[in-house]
Amino acid sequence: MSIIIEGMNFTGFPGFDAQHLPELSYEGRVRWLRYRFQVVFLNPFRALLRSDAADCYVWLCVVSLMSAAVQALSGFVFPGGSDRGRFVQFLQRCLPSGAFTVPMNLDDPRGGRDRATTQAEHFYKFFRNGLAHSFCIEWGGLQHRNEVPGAGPEYLFEAHQGPIGERSLGVIPREIVEDFQAGVATIFAQLLTAEPAAVERAAFNRSFERVFMTKRRRPLP
Repeated sequence: MSIIIEGMNFTGFPGFDAQHLPELSYEGRVRWLRYRFQVVFLNPFRALLRSDAADCYVWLCVVSLMSAAVQALSGFVFPGGSDRGRFVQFLQRCLPSGAFTVPMNLDDPRGGRDRATTQAEHFYKFFRNGLAHSFCIEWGGLQHRNEVPGAGPEYLFEAHQGPIGERSLGVIPREIVEDFQAGVATIFAQLLTAEPAAVERAAFNRSFERVFMTKRRRPLP
């Protein structure tokens, strides 16, 4: 399990690749991260999707893993801001369907300082954080397309879920997963072709060096 980048052999694991990582150009770093992402996330993620069965409900795990990947990748794509802000930007700007930019009217039953108003903010607060903190989508949820009467072309929909019909975010999971995978492919392609002076290059390099360039020995997956 290895890849040749700029004439050097890499495994995708920083502890094993420490000798040659500093020698990579910006484009080489992008190719290395794309390979690592495939080995440690995308291939296992697709294997999990294939295990879906009547007695094996995979979709909470799928959404939790996808959300973690969105959070991680957003740090390599956007130059600053909060974790929530980068996550929201990723959903709104990096998914090719544009589903998270279509206006919706949603209610937040737990408003306050971190009130969620957009679909992307709802996804961060109740899907990503809910699954990470309580193993539950705490407002809104998942339904397959055949379970949503009158579903439109988008994979996001308004669900009247509260005691007096408050509106939450509904998500058709198979379709958001397809959109996410297409978005990831586009992101890596755009990173590879970023102009030398682009802020995206600087943001990527800062994150790459902070995360991967300090690991020198095993065991370091």
